[in-house]
Amino acid sequence: MNRWTSKKSFWPLVGALGCLFVLAVAAPGSWHRYRSVPPAGPDESEATVAAPSFEDSLPAQQEFDLDVLLRMRDTLLTIVDRLPLPEQTPEAITVRRSVMVTSEKDRLAMLDVRQRSHRRSPSRQRPSRDLPPRSVPEPAIERLTPAQAVQPLIRHHPGVLFKQLKALVHVPLASDWSKQVVERLRRLTVETPTQENPVQQTEAIALLQELRVLAEAGNDRALQVSSPATQQDWLQAAEALQRRLGIWEAMLGEGPQQIVVTDLPTSPASLMPILGEVATLLATESNGIAWRKYLLLDSLVDASSEGAGIDSKTHSKRQSQLAHQVLSRMADPRLTKVQAEFLTTSSLRGLRRQLQPWAAQAVDLDRLLALVERYEEGRELRYAEAIAHMQQQLQWSSNPRWQTLAEHLKQHYRGSNMRIAFSDELLNRMILQPKATVTPVRERIAGAKVQGKARTTTSLQVRLLPDPSRWRFRLEAFGKVFSSTQSDTWPARVRNTAKMQYEVKKEIVIDQEGLTALPAKSSAKGRHELVGVDSQLDSVPLFGSLLREIARNKNQKSRPAAMSQVKAKVARQARRRMDKEADLKLSNLEQKFRDSVLAPIGQLALIADPLAIYTTPERAVMQLRLANDGQLGAHTPRPLAPSDSVASLQMHETVLNNALAGLDLDGRRMKLPELFQFFSEKFGGAAEIPEDLPTRTVLEFAARDAILVNCGRDHFSLTLNIRELAHGRDKIRNFRVHARFRPVLDGLAVKLVREGSLQFSSRRLKTGPRIVLHSVLGKLLPKDQEISLIAAKLQDDPRFAGLMITQLVIDDGWIGLALGPAHTERNAWRTQAPESFPMSFVR
Repeated sequence: MNRWTSKKSFWPLVGALGCLFVLAVAAPGSWHRYRSVPPAGPDESEATVAAPSFEDSLPAQQEFDLDVLLRMRDTLLTIVDRLPLPEQTPEAITVRRSVMVTSEKDRLAMLDVRQRSHRRSPSRQRPSRDLPPRSVPEPAIERLTPAQAVQPLIRHHPGVLFKQLKALVHVPLASDWSKQVVERLRRLTVETPTQENPVQQTEAIALLQELRVLAEAGNDRALQVSSPATQQDWLQAAEALQRRLGIWEAMLGEGPQQIVVTDLPTSPASLMPILGEVATLLATESNGIAWRKYLLLDSLVDASSEGAGIDSKTHSKRQSQLAHQVLSRMADPRLTKVQAEFLTTSSLRGLRRQLQPWAAQAVDLDRLLALVERYEEGRELRYAEAIAHMQQQLQWSSNPRWQTLAEHLKQHYRGSNMRIAFSDELLNRMILQPKATVTPVRERIAGAKVQGKARTTTSLQVRLLPDPSRWRFRLEAFGKVFSSTQSDTWPARVRNTAKMQYEVKKEIVIDQEGLTALPAKSSAKGRHELVGVDSQLDSVPLFGSLLREIARNKNQKSRPAAMSQVKAKVARQARRRMDKEADLKLSNLEQKFRDSVLAPIGQLALIADPLAIYTTPERAVMQLRLANDGQLGAHTPRPLAPSDSVASLQMHETVLNNALAGLDLDGRRMKLPELFQFFSEKFGGAAEIPEDLPTRTVLEFAARDAILVNCGRDHFSLTLNIRELAHGRDKIRNFRVHARFRPVLDGLAVKLVREGSLQFSSRRLKTGPRIVLHSVLGKLLPKDQEISLIAAKLQDDPRFAGLMITQLVIDDGWIGLALGPAHTERNAWRTQAPESFPMSFVR
């Protein structure tokens, strides 16, 4: 039975809700103004509300919070959506609800489109409230989800990429390519799509395919450009596009709001049996205790035990972290071949499979893309850590699609952040050639006692042996031995001279397992000459000549055996000398490398992972990633070194930032002298504390990103994030210190010199505190402070004669240095490369 009800208009209610909405936004300021009203006079009524006294707590200073505003907006929209429209048929209600958004993200995107539509058409008329009668056919509605119909694929605007592309529009060689990329990107970003012209999924797939072709073409065409600056800018834009394509393609298949849902974690009941098998296997191994500690087996047993609170959120997080630690250790590239093969046994493979669901967690692709864009813009460590954490969660997923995305992130955001290359010419310059030596000869050769002296000259050289996965050197020694000897064979004395040539070769291999020196191999050749024969019976006319002739014949017969013995002896002595001296020097070199390089890296909690080691006939190249599992590597293209360089180094800023993160300065509080001592202990130097440095000033770093380094635009920037500086009665909180360094060349010496005055950034920093900061921190970072990259003493080293710094680039996060042949028309600056000196580059 239909019951009559009065239909009331809902617009007054909407208006009231809107007023409440405005009041809620302006509430904090309104309350503050109300409390500033003078107290009521004695003649006013008692009903007047009294002002708060000085003893009352002041209201908290509230800042504008966009999240609160959005939540209130969503609440109001939800209430409005639930209100029935007057005189609305059920069919009409169905049509209206078919285009109604159902999630927070859809609602945000719809609001953005509505706001843009209002801005573009401010004078458009309000649509009529009256719906068409039933007899009029309803308009066709395209069956698309709201996200596909309104929202673009790329919700987070790639601002940095657009800046790089727009900079190339004015470059003649790259202008057409840049315009083509921008045109396609605008179809996928928030700039172009509207309700009337949305990008459908099929069109988006085609656009991404075209962008991938353009990205590859941009890389190839950039390498053909002769201008170093244009080439690097083009490479940066092309690779920036490639970095994002993998994420965009993953989002296309699942939608921009899709969350990757991994498999359910392994239950303790299924993990305990495999842990028992692993424990049994390790019990039979001689180093089973070490493996048990390495694989954290006892911790896994504790985490898998019954009654451990598996369903709790905290325990689940602990299980995920523990599983990731174990899986990372099982995949550690520093494991030897024997250790890696041991981990392929059936029980350990089963453990790996059981732990992967624990390590894999849900990943929001939309949040991943947002983090990537923020990291691309500011390169802050907090975003880097979040991206690295998501990459680790994706790589342990059982879904091949997310494994592909994890590999893409690893390739483009955890790439090598240091490259070292040197040629055989530099190695041969560094070798000290041995001096000629004269040694006595006292040997028994072919049954005869031989005495005399020998003069030996040796020349050394290093040859590079091509190898795709290792550094392979061959140390070669070429020597000559000139000997003058005599042998007593009664009653005659034979005088001989010999000219011997020997060759010794010793291979040295450097790979991920360390340095290996193979035994030397040698060979010798030469000739022997009879100088003369003396006899004690030379005064006797007949017997003297007879004895000399007998001695000559005997020497002639024994010469082959004697020469064979001499050659073997010379080769053996050369081989032993090479092994003895080379092994000793290589051992000392390896120990210095461990003490000076690996030990500081270990103290900074970094892992030196060689991603590529190879040798060509011209140079030896090593690409490293200095980072732990929770850090990123390089994500931008490194500057290419000149092809004629004898040595080159490219280092990304992530090397320094990862190292600074390992100092564990976040949240630390210390006095300035303690800070000096801290850095001295970490880096193995002896830093003298300046006399004018305030000894009682206390510095407290922020909880995150305490020290940050940025390299770009030919400058090196250092940022200190300070939570509080206490200097006497002054306490200055929440500010950042910015110091800029510029590169300076002085012959072969390269240094960074601080430029300009210190800059301070903060929300509220007045003139007085700024003066204090300049006074205190100006002594911590004094003006004209220098950081040496290449020592000036190389200028006086004769081994570096005829060489110069041929490249010095600080751009896009990289510091690039190269050493090559000197030329009067050549300089190291990329932006000032003379056209009269053509250059080629090597990857």
